[in-house]
Amino acid sequence: MEPAVKQSESFSERLIDKREVKIGGLAGSLGLAGLILTGGWGLIGGAILGTALGASSFPKGEKPWRSIADLLAEGEHGKLEYKEKIYENGGNKISPKISQVVTSFANAKGGEIILGVTDNAEIVGIDDEINMAGSRDKLTLQIQNHFNDCLSANMRHLYRVKFEKLEGGTILRIEILPSKNEVFCKGHFYLRHGPQTKLYSNQEFHEYQKNREE
Repeated sequence: MEPAVKQSESFSERLIDKREVKIGGLAGSLGLAGLILTGGWGLIGGAILGTALGASSFPKGEKPWRSIADLLAEGEHGKLEYKEKIYENGGNKISPKISQVVTSFANAKGGEIILGVTDNAEIVGIDDEINMAGSRDKLTLQIQNHFNDCLSANMRHLYRVKFEKLEGGTILRIEILPSKNEVFCKGHFYLRHGPQTKLYSNQEFHEYQKNREE
């Protein structure tokens, strides 16, 4: 039976599902300013004027979210990861493991992280962490700023987020598209291997690049 969805947070979806944004032209500049003033897309704030980001990878109305019941029934695999907590060691800092998994999905075939779910697919929720952040909106911006600090600039248009209120608590979903170019996390390369996130050594990364070019 599919978990009863009581409420979805629309703030993050509205931000991530924006239309085409191109920095440099007048329309693009106005669109960018609007996004920044509304607190949306904290990642775009660091973009350099004149750089074209192109259309959002998740245009509104074109790609529905998958059923959470289906994702919980699948278990973790090459395109799906569960994380029980957002913050590291009970503090108020985003766990670096989240950005590492995001990077590994982007370097592979894409995927989704569900936060507030144990490895056994039990819904425990992230309500305590939402309260610690102050609100869902503030937690969303904190995550976006964390990604901005940790990830390559080419990740800016490759993910979207969504809160869902289920019987066991509120969960946060982060969906990631595959990147055409390598994505790095703090200068490190991660790649998804089945249900595992693998950190590549310099030698492994050079071999990966060589095989990819062949």
